[in-house]
Amino acid sequence: MALPSVNVSVTNENFVITKSEDSSEYLAGIILPAATELINAVGTTAEVTDKYMTVNSLEDWWGRLSSNLGNSSGISFDGFVAGTTATVEGESRWPSGPTGAWKNQWWTCQNYLRYGGKAVIGMTSSAPFTSNNTHNLNVAFCTEPGISGEISTILTTRDNDFLGVFEIEQVDSGVPEAANSNKIYVFGSKLIIPIGDDPSAIASDSDYIEIGLDSDVAGCLARTARVSNVWDAPAGMRRGQILDGDNLKTPLTATQATNLYDNRINPVLGFPESGTVLFGNKTGATAGSIDDRIEVSSLIVYLKRELGLFAKEVLFERNNAASRQSFVNRATSVLDEVKSQGGVSDFSVICDETNNTDSSIAQGNFVADIFIKPFKSVEFLKISFTNKNQDTNIT
Repeated sequence: MALPSVNVSVTNENFVITKSEDSSEYLAGIILPAATELINAVGTTAEVTDKYMTVNSLEDWWGRLSSNLGNSSGISFDGFVAGTTATVEGESRWPSGPTGAWKNQWWTCQNYLRYGGKAVIGMTSSAPFTSNNTHNLNVAFCTEPGISGEISTILTTRDNDFLGVFEIEQVDSGVPEAANSNKIYVFGSKLIIPIGDDPSAIASDSDYIEIGLDSDVAGCLARTARVSNVWDAPAGMRRGQILDGDNLKTPLTATQATNLYDNRINPVLGFPESGTVLFGNKTGATAGSIDDRIEVSSLIVYLKRELGLFAKEVLFERNNAASRQSFVNRATSVLDEVKSQGGVSDFSVICDETNNTDSSIAQGNFVADIFIKPFKSVEFLKISFTNKNQDTNIT
């Protein structure tokens, strides 16, 4: 006779969802290559038609894998338990997790969403990337290296000079292209273990999922906007922590990191007991220019957005002393707040008859000159120790 026993069996058909940081309104545009497999695989019927998806949380993103609703668009997929069409109900859409050509794309999006930001994911031809009237993007990056040129086209289409969308590009070597203060370069990628895989069974890098660190930089920007101010640097031990960054594909030496930084490429470095962090704060601007640091460029982007909101209200109004003073008052209010929170040390707003001359007014122009003195973050720290005799007074 068998020994009396109690057997408890728990069946859970849901995925173990990776936790995210607190949510924020920071919105990333994630650009897909020409193929639409990712949208077809986890999108709704409307999203498949529109060729883009709006994702507000990590839970939403994971939920798309276990959804049993399909997309009703007649798209067929491998991966269903009892069939191959996307309209099969009563079962998880992707019970074994992401697969096929869209696998790494899904994980790249997941990686960014872990930092608490929101995302609009789609093709370059979809509405969020061809019009500045649908989505107020903060940053844009690609799911795969080598297609960053598509972002530049998007930003031009969206009148980037006004909106100020950051473009992040992962690079593995070389010197960046022409100077651009709205571009952020980061070196390298990290390796993560796929759903359900046994870590001890990993035999080579090809068994991992490789994710470019551009999605992590976008995440650090989202984190910074949430926990601090957008004009603070997203790098360093506090705001620059890289999630799951302990498995970088190509760890850097100090010399390699310095060479990259000299070429406007931000390195990611690991430190004992401090974790893996974004250890660079440069934009793609020419070295020495006012906006060659991310926090300063972020400040300018912020001011473009905030001042631009009420600058539009001046359109079709009379260019007189009252309208000019109204603009000065509102701009000063925004800049006073930025100054009180450490964004600038000083500023000046000029919008009067000195820069709105009779000839300028006759041509329909409204001119406002805004001067700012932004703070820059600490990048070099020098601490000196001096020995003194025991009987020396050091107070």
